[in-house]
Amino acid sequence: MTLVLCAVGYLANKWDVARRKRALREYVREEASVLPPRPIALVRSMDDVVLEAARTP
Repeated sequence: MTLVLCAVGYLANKWDVARRKRALREYVREEASVLPPRPIALVRSMDDVVLEAARTP
């Protein structure tokens, strides 16, 4: 019984995380469409900063 409850909770959490990621991607897409285009060098440098921040503990 405990295993079934854990499995249901795990699947519900996984579904909720996926739903939130989709909503966040949609929000970012909407915001990006409103902003003026940025130079590609600026975008790449910002991507590098984000990736570096993600690597640090």
